[in-house]
Amino acid sequence: MRRRDLLLVLGALLPFEAFARSRLKRKKRRQRRRRRFRRVRRRIRRRVRWRAVGKRKVVVAPKAPRVGWELAVAGEGTAEDVVVVKQVRPDVLVVADPDGKQRDLEYVQEDNDENGRDLEGSVLPDGVMDGPYLESDISEWEDPYD
Repeated sequence: MRRRDLLLVLGALLPFEAFARSRLKRKKRRQRRRRRFRRVRRRIRRRVRWRAVGKRKVVVAPKAPRVGWELAVAGEGTAEDVVVVKQVRPDVLVVADPDGKQRDLEYVQEDNDENGRDLEGSVLPDGVMDGPYLESDISEWEDPYD
């Protein structure tokens, strides 16, 4: 092979090499922008309010509260305390705060528009199957370098 032919062949291969590298870079960039959807289980959350019955304050809860529900109890002002129902007794709900501290809430059973809707609560860890739950999809950005 002559020197001239060798230079022509090498000159013809260089653009293909550059094109292949640019395609790899574009492919990596595209992977970074992909979203990944995964199915998660969430607790059922219900919004409840305080009501004065006689001289005591009670919570207005749905007619059939369930163990495992999250209750968003309206506090003073706009803040809501989210508690998890641990036990249902007649006229008393045993609930646990996020700290794990348990307390009793007196309640009145009444269905209304506010506490009748199932809201999405906190995500249940994998393997936990206690209580009722909703399934929903979460979209996350996929990072190819992890």
